[in-house]
Amino acid sequence: MKKSGSSDSVRTTTLPTAAGNAKFIFDEEGHMMSGWIDENGEMLTDDDAWQEGLYYCGLEDGGRMATGWKYLEAEPEEDDDDREGDGYYFYFNPNGKKVKDTESKKINGRKYRFNEHGVAEFDWYAKPGTETASSSNLYYSAEDQCWLSTGWFKTVPSEDVDPEAHNDDEPYWFYADSNGELAAGEIKTIKGQKYGFDPVGKMLHGLYKITFDEDGRTILEAEEIESESDLPDEDEDVSVYYFGDSPKEGAMKTGTATLDIDGEKHYYKFKSSGSDKGAGVDKIDDGSIYIKGKRVEAEEGSKYEDIEYKGEHYLISTSGKIMKSKKNIKDSDDTYYCTDSKGIITYKGSEKKD
Repeated sequence: MKKSGSSDSVRTTTLPTAAGNAKFIFDEEGHMMSGWIDENGEMLTDDDAWQEGLYYCGLEDGGRMATGWKYLEAEPEEDDDDREGDGYYFYFNPNGKKVKDTESKKINGRKYRFNEHGVAEFDWYAKPGTETASSSNLYYSAEDQCWLSTGWFKTVPSEDVDPEAHNDDEPYWFYADSNGELAAGEIKTIKGQKYGFDPVGKMLHGLYKITFDEDGRTILEAEEIESESDLPDEDEDVSVYYFGDSPKEGAMKTGTATLDIDGEKHYYKFKSSGSDKGAGVDKIDDGSIYIKGKRVEAEEGSKYEDIEYKGEHYLISTSGKIMKSKKNIKDSDDTYYCTDSKGIITYKGSEKKD
């Protein structure tokens, strides 16, 4: 009989079975043991046997000693209301000992975390002693997978990550590096596309006004623009970005786009180059005024409108064009305008200017 394990009390022997050789555990009198067995070779039969047990021999497997992954029925741990099944996943080394109390165990190329009882943890995990959202919050996939999520994954944030989204049970996309650390508070290039992530790591999807830190790269706040009342004014210290659906969901937009806000169509232009690539154009460009990316246009049906921009009054058409070098053109209210070569209004009145 071949002994193994940390104690001479645990006696194993290898026997042939229909499925090949397998290990079994026997007591000192030669009786085959089953269920959970502790490090002293004692069978455990209490409801919490899975907590103290080190080996497992399942009668459903003919009494053979477990190795590799096993899903085993177990009374729930205290305050555990997250699991959906009636047990937990455990991993047993080739010597039959369950893996326990480890922050990172690599199995078949994936990383796992096991608590002090050997349970493969799942869902969100807040690492102690870390300061940033990206490094403190790791995600260990779904209950039937348990591996440390890397790359793209979509899930409901934990209460530590985002209390509001957690309470709303709303899933978001996240992206983690090979160590499971989240991309957070940044615009990041992933496989040739740029994506935005708020300070806790949720991928941005839609039109946002973003506040950056002094470094111009770190996102301090990202507020989605969902209505016209959310639109920033000329002097607001924010940048506007759009993360749409082409070519990938959440990909940052450059160039022009027509966006729907409150049921109204608005024409936007986003920078195609530079350190702030993707930011809404915020200047006079190509004969139009842009404020945080949005083209300024005269009200529909008015023909022309007097728009104040940076202390000057410009005459703007309903298509957003600055009306330059015009004399006595009339809006829908029969008001006459004259403009200089820059489109700045030099005359405005009910009568034509001589």
